[in-house]
Parts: sequence; C-alpha cells; structure tokens
Amino acid sequence: MRVLFMGTPEFAIPSLDAIIHKHMLVGVITAPDKPAGRGHQMKVSPIKTYCLNHSIPLFQPKNLKSVSFLKKIEKLNPDINVVVAFRMLPTPLINLPKFGSINLHASLLPKYRGAAPIQRAIMQGETHTGLTVFRLAPEIDTGEIINAMELSIGLDETGGELHDRMANLGAPLLLKSLEEIEAGNAVFKPQNENMASPAPKIFKEDCCIDWNQSTFKIYNLIRSLIPYPCAWFYHEKKIFKIHKASKIIQSHMLTPGSWLLEKDMFKIATKDGYIQILEIQPEGKRKMSTQEYLNGIQVTNFKKPE
Repeated sequence: MRVLFMGTPEFAIPSLDAIIHKHMLVGVITAPDKPAGRGHQMKVSPIKTYCLNHSIPLFQPKNLKSVSFLKKIEKLNPDINVVVAFRMLPTPLINLPKFGSINLHASLLPKYRGAAPIQRAIMQGETHTGLTVFRLAPEIDTGEIINAMELSIGLDETGGELHDRMANLGAPLLLKSLEEIEAGNAVFKPQNENMASPAPKIFKEDCCIDWNQSTFKIYNLIRSLIPYPCAWFYHEKKIFKIHKASKIIQSHMLTPGSWLLEKDMFKIATKDGYIQILEIQPEGKRKMSTQEYLNGIQVTNFKKPE
C-alpha cells in the first residue's frame, strides 16, 4: 500500500522502519523543529533525523488543517495514514486516504487513553499492559480496534525499558494490521467505553514524590519516569532527581521523608519502608551514583532506623 506515516519520537522509528521494507512510503509528517535547552538551539525529532538519513520525503506543518498542506498530501495519493506517537489529526486528514487512518497505541485500549500510557500504567502498579492498533476517530484514542497484544510489566521494569520493548513489538502488529486491511479481511471492533481510563501528559508536578505514600506507590512513580523526566523531591530548598532506586518494605518509627545516610547507602523513609537511592541528580549537578554523592558530601555519621 501507499503509506503516509506520522510520528515524532523514538517510539515511532521501529514502525517506520518496518513499513519501509513492506510498503510504499509516500512521505512522513513529523513535528516542527523547536528550541530546546539553555541555548535554545533548534531540536529536530528522532523521526526527522531518520528521514534525513534515509532520504525520505518529509513534512513539518505547523497547521494540519491548512488547505495548502492538505492539497500537498492529497497529491501524494496515500492509501492509508499510519500514526505512531504523533498528535490528534483533524477530520479531513483522517479521512483523506481511501482506507482512512490507523494508529499504534501503547496500551490495551480503551485503558490508558492519552499521551502517556506507558508511564501511567506503571504508576498505577499495573502488572499487564499491551499494544493496540485501531482506526482513528475524531476523539482521542476512541476508534475501532483492529489488533491488540497483551504484555506483562516486570516488577522492576522502568518506563524506558517498557517503552523500548513496546516500540519493537508494535512494529509487527502494525504490519499485520496493514496486511489485513489491504486484503479486506480486517475486523474492526468497537471499544467498551465502560472500561476507558485516561493517561494524560506528564507534567512537572506529576513527578513530585510524596513521601507519605506507600513504598510501592512511590517506587512505581520513580520507575515509571526513568530515564525521563525522572521523579523528584525537595530537600533543603533544592530539587533532587532520582535516576535509579530500589524499594525496602520495613516498619520503622521515622517521619516519612527522613534521610538515612551511611558510608555506602542512602535511604529515604516512606510510610511503610524505604526507597534506597542508587543514582541521584542534585539540582545544578550531573547524575551520579549513591557512592559518588555520599563521597561528595563527606558522610561521617548516619541515623539508624528506630
């Protein structure tokens, strides 16, 4: 089929790469370049980098509803739009190809509709999630399901690890769906609205640790946000980001949020245990191991748990 692909982050690359080898790619749409970092240098998306390296026709429209843009897309004559980690499409763009538009989503729809299904599933302590290919509809992540795959979530698996695993597993599921659509034997199943749950975008405040919560809830928050943007907390008016940690379930009499420092161990008390810090990033400094951090602050004494 003649495929028009839409995507922006790393998650979309395995799917794009798979489509190139099985179908005719007529073009790729990705997000416009944007300033990033302290120097505000223009940052290109991973998908744009991939397209430049493979000489793939690329579009970066600021307005997907633009008449001039839609005319350009119409001239490409795509049979289908394939969307992986992009943004909501306007109805004229959804319906432009003869087979419409399909999307690969990183959850078992209708659960975790939205921009952050991987992180939100881990935050909630889910032990299973999945991938869904569905037909796009005007409302976000609500269209009819074509194919789905269930996956287990490891007890210590991070958001980044699950992300990479799902990106690679999603590509063959997407190809299977394209083959069924082209052959005319795809089955489209409506979503059960009674099972729907949201997975909104992650904001800075979502990443702040409340040490009064359970060890499991805090640990799930931490691992869901590794490697980016990372869970954080305030200490002495400075922000500390946690890049790696483990959990300890153990009763104690300490106030949640209390630090326990030893020569080779850094623990923070929760309401029913501890989070053991393995890698940390103090505000204004680089990421470092616990040992590097403890050496830097010259720990000479520590508080034993009561």
